[in-house]
Amino acid sequence: MTDPLTIGSLAVSALSIAAKKALEAGVGEVIKDAYAGLKSKIAEWSGTDLAALEKDPDSKGRQLIVAEEINRQPPEVRTEIKALVLALNEALRKAAEANPIGIDVQQIEAASIALKATDVQGGTGMKIGTAKTTGAFTAEVSNVGESKR
Repeated sequence: MTDPLTIGSLAVSALSIAAKKALEAGVGEVIKDAYAGLKSKIAEWSGTDLAALEKDPDSKGRQLIVAEEINRQPPEVRTEIKALVLALNEALRKAAEANPIGIDVQQIEAASIALKATDVQGGTGMKIGTAKTTGAFTAEVSNVGESKR
């Protein structure tokens, strides 16, 4: 596992999150641009490993390889990467704040399912990819939109 306190580990974590986010419809240009900027910088010396990480962003092995490559770079390069990571993290944070999600399920199998999002002030109240159950299935969103408080 990568050391969580290095620029390399922070960069691959941000890349992994953004790689998945970039595939979503409606992802903002700010995220795409920040992601592209970080990828471009790392691709200068890590092209094939970075491409493999992009194809499988959850791969711990790929994350470790790219993190190690980043950590081997000179301090001035790591400083540039840190600035790009911070920009990408900020873009992801702002996007999450602008479009909160009450519940988002992508495939679940259970004997019974009960989901409840009580107050979602903006964004998605509930989105379910696939749900399979042999018993009861209930889903409830009490309020989507402006808070009633």
